[in-house]
Amino acid sequence: MLMRSCVKVNYLGLGSVGRENVHYADVPDNAQIFLNSSSTFSHIRKLYLNPLMSKNSIAFLKYVPSICSNIRKLVFHELKPHISDYPQIIINIIKAQPKIEDLDFLSFKKYGGIIISELTSLNLECLNSLKFSNFYFSESPLTLFSNFRLLKKLELIKCDNLELVDFNSLPLKPFFINELILGYNNWDKDIDAKLISKIGVNLKTFSTGSLTTSQIIRMIKNNCPNIINIEFSIDSSQVEFNIISACLSKMKILESLYIHVLSDVEGYNFQLFGENLPHSLRSFKFGYTYNSAKILNDFLINCNVSLESLYISFHNISLNDLDCLVRFANRCTTLRKVGLEDFQDQSHCHHEKLDIIDKLRRLDIKIVPFY
Repeated sequence: MLMRSCVKVNYLGLGSVGRENVHYADVPDNAQIFLNSSSTFSHIRKLYLNPLMSKNSIAFLKYVPSICSNIRKLVFHELKPHISDYPQIIINIIKAQPKIEDLDFLSFKKYGGIIISELTSLNLECLNSLKFSNFYFSESPLTLFSNFRLLKKLELIKCDNLELVDFNSLPLKPFFINELILGYNNWDKDIDAKLISKIGVNLKTFSTGSLTTSQIIRMIKNNCPNIINIEFSIDSSQVEFNIISACLSKMKILESLYIHVLSDVEGYNFQLFGENLPHSLRSFKFGYTYNSAKILNDFLINCNVSLESLYISFHNISLNDLDCLVRFANRCTTLRKVGLEDFQDQSHCHHEKLDIIDKLRRLDIKIVPFY
């Protein structure tokens, strides 16, 4: 019915979530149906493959190169159970997409090396985003990262088996990546630092969901002169906050900063931190697990940056903190947006807190959720 009634299919997801008592319609097992409906599928821009695909769905993939050539985004999962010719099926699909822009590889443990080897030999002129999640690099991917001339975004999440020795044979050709996202990878932090040093000059955005170190921030300061967006998490038991603060102060074109502190922050010098933020900063987002009545005040009283957006994750924010925020908003005339975690449901807020929020709104400041 789909193929009879649809003229242009832009997105196709194949597979199921594998829940019991939920039944999914399977694709036909007649290959000629696909070939006769090539006009229906020729407009697909995104193809998503779930790991629990049926035999018919897998068979359908073999016809994708002959009926789809305009795909921009491909999302591949390693299949369960394993299919021996699946890596070649993947490569054939990619080869048939001259305008592919975005590739995601999710949970590849067995065929990771084959995928990397085959991709390295391809000339993907339009590829600008590459993601590996839960991926085992049985072969070094570094040459692959540098091969794609237009690659702008690289994301490595929960990956494994990248080693420092892999950097020794890396060609001298430059990386053009300007957005690097790292998180929970199963390798030493020195790997992250080395990767940052290699990408270096073109990097504009760095984000990590896992705990970072002062070495990483120092590496960004020393090797990434064009950095404008940074997002990271820290733990006081593993990092020297003052070193990070000093490094951030020297990033003269930094525009957006998000710091998530996962430990008690009483020992941190937030007065000095507020004083030393680079004046280029326009958006500051600050989340912390442990509350302190003094932290927010120390920061706001000493912050002289012309912020446009300020996000604060502060459970049970006090009236005193909100008053301090209002005083900061009166002083910082550029502030136009404030994100507060406590005010996503204002029906439970004390009326005095709501009165202070109204003061912010009267300053032409929009109140939004923290997340």
